[in-house]
This record gives sequence, structure tokens and C-alpha cells, in this order.
Amino acid sequence: MKTQSILALAGFGLLCSCSGSSGFSAQQKPLGSVQQAKKSTDPNATNSESGANNDGNTNSQTNVQTSVQTNDNNPFQRCATDASARAARPIKAKIYQIREQAESLEKDFPGGQYKTSICMTKFDVPVRDFTAGFPDIPGLFEWFALEAKANLVVNNAGTYNFRLLSDDGARLYIDNKIAVDNDGVHKPQDASASLNLSAGEHEFRLQYFQGPRTQIALQLFWTPPGASEQIIPTENFHYVEF
Repeated sequence: MKTQSILALAGFGLLCSCSGSSGFSAQQKPLGSVQQAKKSTDPNATNSESGANNDGNTNSQTNVQTSVQTNDNNPFQRCATDASARAARPIKAKIYQIREQAESLEKDFPGGQYKTSICMTKFDVPVRDFTAGFPDIPGLFEWFALEAKANLVVNNAGTYNFRLLSDDGARLYIDNKIAVDNDGVHKPQDASASLNLSAGEHEFRLQYFQGPRTQIALQLFWTPPGASEQIIPTENFHYVEF
């Protein structure tokens, strides 16, 4: 991982009452690669791995290569209390400071120290430099984790493919079961899995951590039945207080 790159995102934990049910599909959509900047100091370095999640479902992981974006807009904003503002930023996340040289969410997230809460519109942070930190904690832009919670709104029952791109590690949970595992210290890479989901609301939780400065990335895509891949839209998340 590069000393010039990190991204800070929040681990997401989610407590909600949900009406839908989910099941993991045995088949997963193959991942294609896109061009991206690397955290590794070796410009020729490559990294590809695959693993099984806690439910025995195989997650496909690939290196993702895209150009670094230098958008100055901070995706992590203060949470509001009024309903209209919550609808605009329906994803709440708690930010934690983790130990330097952290290796994974599984190992290091439990020991994190809570610092603040933020809200997001969706998970769409492409590969970019991140030095702004968080509201009220501008100096926290490396060695942090976040945990986000929301209700995921599924309009039509069927098989949904989820693709999680991150730098460094991230894990997606649906209905309290791990769906996509992209954990560990790594340059931008993605992992994917397919789930059978009923129509309605589903418990959603996403965890993310950023290692050394200053490059980050956190994007969550889905492919609904009969549709093309897209970032999960804001309107498909409902706010959950925690």
C-alpha cells in the first residue's frame, strides 16, 4: 500500500427492523477490470485474490485500475436532524480511530476508538486523495474505520449482484450476513457476490477502513434484475438511527 494514498471511510453497523429476506446465489458475475492508480510503490505490482465469506460464499476479487480523482468535495458530512435532510443523506456512519499499521477490519475494528458520526448520500467515493478529514476532526484522514447502517430498499424481488470497490478494506453485510468481503490492506480492488433478495427493506451494514495516507476509494454497485450495473442510488437507502 502507498504512503501517498489513503481513503477514510466508515465501518457500518446496522440495527433496523426489516421486512425482507435474502439468500446467497451460488453464481457470481465475473468482474471486469478498469484502470486505476495503485497504492503500491512498485508501479508494476499486481494483486489478485479470492476468498470465501463467513457463509461459505466465494467472493471474486480483482485489482481495479482507474485514474485518481482529485475532487475537493468531502463525501462525509455532518448529520442533520430534520426529515428532508435525512432523506438527502440517509446513510449514517460512525467514525473510529484505529491503530497505526492496522491490518484488517476483522482484526482491528473491534479495538477502534469512536470519534464522531457522519452522513452520506451513497457509497460513491472513486479513487482519490483524501486529506480533508471529517467534520470536527479534520486531522483524521488515515488509520480510521467507519461503520455505516441503513435500510436497503429493494423494489423488485430477484437476484442482485453487488460489487464493492475499496482502498483499503471493506465488508458488506445484508440482513446481518456477510455478503461481500474485500477486507485487508490493499490498493484499490473490488470483490463481488450475488444475492437473492425479496422486495422490501433489508438490514444493511458496511464497514471500511483506511490505512496510511492519502489515497482512498469506496464504491458500492449493484446490478438489479434485468438492469445494468449502477452505484446504489440514494433513494434505495432509508435512514436508521444508531
